[in-house]
Amino acid sequence: MKLLTSCLLFTTCLLALRAAPETPASPPVDPTLTAILTDLDARLFAAFNAADLAAAQPFFAPDLEFYHDKNGVENYAQTIASLDRLFHQAIRPQRTLIPGTMEVYPIKDFGAVQIGSHRFCVVENGQKSCSVYKFIHIWRLRDGHWQLTRVISVGH
Repeated sequence: MKLLTSCLLFTTCLLALRAAPETPASPPVDPTLTAILTDLDARLFAAFNAADLAAAQPFFAPDLEFYHDKNGVENYAQTIASLDRLFHQAIRPQRTLIPGTMEVYPIKDFGAVQIGSHRFCVVENGQKSCSVYKFIHIWRLRDGHWQLTRVISVGH
């Protein structure tokens, strides 16, 4: 049943991303919640860009499901292992949130969903190469602590 629920969530989110026009994000539903998730996003990806696994790891819930359109689905342990491998590569991507694309919506009695676009760039042999992808992050608030429970990354 959990797999069916996850598949339905993934399909619904994917369809929403495909149907969404390429327009700037709407005004925030809840400015305070948007500020919180903006800060969480900045801290998570500061750790990512610094290749700091110890700082990135607490952002992910133990029951994490990470959906990637090219790499498939990973759980928490697989995601942490993937980040560890990525962080030890000589050429690592740097992530930037594309301004004006982030949308945040509360999820009653759970947390929030964050939708947006981000750019990943690498520099190899003096050449910078960048790509833009869409993402959906589902954040859970438990005991005052926010963690990602679902990550959906598409458009690769």
